[in-house]
Amino acid sequence: MRISNIKVHLDSWGEINWVSVRREQDGKSVTIKLIPGNKYLVEPINLQKKKHRGRICTINGFERNNIGDPLKIRVQFEDNNRHGKVSVTDLVDVKRKKQVREPDPFVIFLKELNNP
Repeated sequence: MRISNIKVHLDSWGEINWVSVRREQDGKSVTIKLIPGNKYLVEPINLQKKKHRGRICTINGFERNNIGDPLKIRVQFEDNNRHGKVSVTDLVDVKRKKQVREPDPFVIFLKELNNP
């Protein structure tokens, strides 16, 4: 897996609105849109990079260098609500599993009462 493209999208005041990162994985090109407030999984490309690997986090903001490129992302981790910094290229989308909704027990009880 490798990084092929990073694009910074600015708002009208010159602040970073969101960042798109294009990664190649398993022969496919995947674009990840990093938006503040959304949840992501920390999965660095480098397999030897162990810090924060496998943790889910929420993006709080971006840190820029002198020429305006985003180097680090300020995040808040879901497991302990602490803040930290991760590289722009280390985040991937969280795969959400479909949740099976169970009916409310009170609704089941009412249906049983109405159908003797």
